[in-house]
Amino acid sequence: MEIRELVKKAHENAVEKGFYDDERFIVNKLRQNIRLNEKEIEIIQTAFKIQKIALIICEATEAIEALRKGDKIEHDEEIADILIRTGDYSGAAKVDLETETINKMLKNKNRTYKHGKEF
Repeated sequence: MEIRELVKKAHENAVEKGFYDDERFIVNKLRQNIRLNEKEIEIIQTAFKIQKIALIICEATEAIEALRKGDKIEHDEEIADILIRTGDYSGAAKVDLETETINKMLKNKNRTYKHGKEF
């Protein structure tokens, strides 16, 4: 499966399973009932984006915990969850993950050893 297809499927599944219901409900209700300007709505939408990024971090934390327990099966599953949640977020945020990944890999290829850091 190509990355673009993964992004599409991950995001469609997240929408289907209700992961965007609260955001859509709240934003629509705010637009109808309260006089918020577009900047204020953007602030609320940014908070929901942060929530989705935090879920990616949660999956990474779960992968670390699986390593600590010596559970390779759970570790591998959590790594897949990171990719799925990243694909979902990319679909929602309209990030061309495939292009961005290729560009970032090219950029990293020309960076210094350990990108100039300790680790």
